[in-house]
Amino acid sequence: MFTFSLFISIGAVLGLSWAILDLKEKHAFLVIDSSLGVLLGGLVGSRAIFVAVHWSYYQEHLLEIPQVWAGGLSSTGALAGAFMAWLILAGLNRQNPAALADQFFPVLMLVAVAAWLGCWLEGIAYGPLAGGAGWGLPARDEWGIFAARFPTQLFGAVLTLGWFWLIETWGKRRKLLQGWVAAWGFWGLTVILTGLSFLRSDPVLYWQELRLDTWGGFSLLLVSLICIFLRWRLKER
Repeated sequence: MFTFSLFISIGAVLGLSWAILDLKEKHAFLVIDSSLGVLLGGLVGSRAIFVAVHWSYYQEHLLEIPQVWAGGLSSTGALAGAFMAWLILAGLNRQNPAALADQFFPVLMLVAVAAWLGCWLEGIAYGPLAGGAGWGLPARDEWGIFAARFPTQLFGAVLTLGWFWLIETWGKRRKLLQGWVAAWGFWGLTVILTGLSFLRSDPVLYWQELRLDTWGGFSLLLVSLICIFLRWRLKER
């Protein structure tokens, strides 16, 4: 998990640097504090969902629950935790939720890119075997075995980075209302996460013939659509 953690840290630093670019010192510290709070919420949510899904094991190994460095995180749980932290921070600090979301949006997107790359190097969320096809790239699984696979993780990193660039560019050109960039960015993340769950072959639990992370992605996709609808209905204050 060291490589994964390193990539997450790099993504967070780059995202924070992007977020506070051209901001005054006082405002920059507020953005940093809010972004760190959202990242912490993402970590807690990611671990909480993983532990809940594998509770049959953790109920007998309670001391391992906080050991995030040992592995065991959920991507959908991370987004859900970040979403809840956003709502809590906005309420506690009496900030406009839409403005707060736009502030930490670059951090969320670049951490997501770093997470996909970290998964590739750690052998997490890998794709199916290529079977001799030319599009296969070397990737290892959780047992450390390398094989030519569909580049699910790299595909996720490229799609996320491309969506981030597109939304940032579009938002600046259109001068969108507060919250629009973050709302569409969150929607894009959930679409990528849900879509690529069908191109993963790492072992997970299934329900109704679908991966649990696919169901989680569908749930977050619904939440993102609700956010877009609410931003559309509410006028800028």
